[in-house]
Amino acid sequence: MITLNPQTGHKLKEMISQTGQSIQQLIESLLADYLEELECIKRADLAYAEYKKTREYIPFDRIKQDYGPTG
Repeated sequence: MITLNPQTGHKLKEMISQTGQSIQQLIESLLADYLEELECIKRADLAYAEYKKTREYIPFDRIKQDYGPTG
């Protein structure tokens, strides 16, 4: 069981109402979005680290190819 402060609980209820999802569906969706964002940040960090080493311009298409899909 998760206990939320009243403000967060209210925001969660609003999101449930707006999306029509169950609380479980909403939390799973939010978690999936968060994990996808972390993966995008990881790919961006890897691409930037490569750029710092080589100072070579890296086209976005190559970043997608080398570091995976962006979602």
